[in-house]
Amino acid sequence: MLMDFCKRYPLCAYAVVSSSRVLFTRLRCGSWSCEYCAGKNRDIWQAHLLTTLPEMSDHWYFVTLTAHEHRRSAAMSLANIRQNIGRLLKRLKRIYNHVEYVRVYEKHPTSQARHAHLIMSGLSPYLVKETSRTKSVQFIPILSRTSHRGTWAIKTWFKRTARECGMGYQVDCQSIENPTKSVGYAVKYLTKSAQDLHEKGLRHVQTSRGIGSPKPESEYSWKVCSFVTAKDFSAGTSVIDLQTGEEIPPDYFAEFDAYPPEHN
Repeated sequence: MLMDFCKRYPLCAYAVVSSSRVLFTRLRCGSWSCEYCAGKNRDIWQAHLLTTLPEMSDHWYFVTLTAHEHRRSAAMSLANIRQNIGRLLKRLKRIYNHVEYVRVYEKHPTSQARHAHLIMSGLSPYLVKETSRTKSVQFIPILSRTSHRGTWAIKTWFKRTARECGMGYQVDCQSIENPTKSVGYAVKYLTKSAQDLHEKGLRHVQTSRGIGSPKPESEYSWKVCSFVTAKDFSAGTSVIDLQTGEEIPPDYFAEFDAYPPEHN
């Protein structure tokens, strides 16, 4: 069960919304290793993706990339994917002009190895492999195929390219017709247990520029504090605690010096 608020971070904030009403909130550490903040992070990303993904495409692919079989420890598997996934994406963008993606990591349920999941749009189900007169190879996207000769399924392209880029040969690529279902796949792995990642500077969620990241929005001007006192706002003001849902009446400060109670 999630805590009512993040207990790792000591600061709070308040916003005066009227002459008689103040909103109060406890700030978050924002870490995926914090049970409360991991849940909040997941909710924020889910809301962002539910808004953004359907606007961008109605056809997405769910891609899973694994680490090389000789790089299966927690640190080695993650390093292997991080070092090589960029190379794969560069090759992909040479074929497709408008690739959008969301990338998350997951800890394997029965080992310490990590693997990457990507929700991607802008792909095609098949590619035609062509060799030019100069022996350079290029792939042409197509929507259907009449022959298997010279034509690759997109899953085959991912399997072979991931291997060429130094990652594992166990790769999956499935078509997803429903954008909402795509969001479900992405946020499924945004839990504290699945995101058991401790590498400094690691992005637990990474997106293409078109999708971007959630931006905090508020119609109020917030002031950061350690606690609030009666001196912070005018007499007769009630404080609404956004975490507990409680309304702290004005006469609270006649008896106590500060809110939250632990600061008295």
